[in-house]
Amino acid sequence: MSIDKTMNQLLDIFDFFNQKNDSEEIEVNKKFIYNNKSNTLKVIIPPRGEGHLFVTDYLIKRLNKNKYSCLSYYFDGELLKESTEKTLENFRKIIITTFKRIFLV
Repeated sequence: MSIDKTMNQLLDIFDFFNQKNDSEEIEVNKKFIYNNKSNTLKVIIPPRGEGHLFVTDYLIKRLNKNKYSCLSYYFDGELLKESTEKTLENFRKIIITTFKRIFLV
């Protein structure tokens, strides 16, 4: 079974047990783990826009153990909406917020 199918199944279970947040605000957060033996930075973005997940923490720990620094973004709020216009607007908000944080605009 591929990692994508496994992740989707885990996230479907997660969705079943957790109510979705219908707020219009999308909070962009990050977690940075530095490894002084690393020359490589791995950037992790959640597959469906969920908030911080246990799977992400596990992935960060494994990458850090294998001598990588990690920058993980996670979003508080639901990215995917019924309307494509609302979904695109959510992605625009994330892109603008992330760009401003990276370049300190």
